[in-house]
Amino acid sequence: APPPRQSTDPAAEAAGQQVFDDVGCARCHVKDFVAPGGIVAYTDLLLHQVAPDGAPGIGDGDAGPLEFRTPPLWGLSRTAPYMHDGRAFSVEEAIARHDAEGAAARDAYQALSAQDRADLIAFLGSL
Repeated sequence: APPPRQSTDPAAEAAGQQVFDDVGCARCHVKDFVAPGGIVAYTDLLLHQVAPDGAPGIGDGDAGPLEFRTPPLWGLSRTAPYMHDGRAFSVEEAIARHDAEGAAARDAYQALSAQDRADLIAFLGSL
């Protein structure tokens, strides 16, 4: 079963969810897949290139060496390290490592105010 959400600051989490949508995270981490009990997976289960050109990778079936399936974000606060290779030890670092198809969302995150970043991290931490 998917892990339940762990809310600690509902107002910040609600604001962070809006930031999540606004910066483009929800283009790949969609809200369409909902498990019994109403837990949202935040994934499209599709392959996306999020590694930079020239990064090492391994092709698998139809997936090219730089393509990775969008992982569900449920339980995110309890699943570090992040990314396909475990090189991101924080959510912030995982966001910073998005490239190619994820670059626009990464850049939008980096341009946020400190409050909007904190709200987004609060939202992600509640998943």
